[in-house]
Amino acid sequence: MTSYSTTKNIENISRNGSSFEKSIIAKSINDKYKYVRKVCSDCQLLGQSLAYNKKIYGILTLKKPNSKSVSYYFDISFFLEKVLNKAGILVFIEQNEKKTGISSTI
Repeated sequence: MTSYSTTKNIENISRNGSSFEKSIIAKSINDKYKYVRKVCSDCQLLGQSLAYNKKIYGILTLKKPNSKSVSYYFDISFFLEKVLNKAGILVFIEQNEKKTGISSTI
């Protein structure tokens, strides 16, 4: 059973993974890869990163068969916030963001 969500949120923004606002809600790390295999099965993974923008996001960047790159944004805060809170990392990121006014990339 796949647990990622492509449903609409309360603001009726379709969640297609094209931005932070339209991020796919992933309930596990594997959900990200399942989704990408489903929507871009012939793509090659170029890289992945984490970003913090009020929530924690995983971003997968892929190369399509036509050589264009595409990035998919995943809201991974559901399972990652607990780990980062225990390590004290989230508190540090939030304090730094308040001081600088700049969203952080992890």
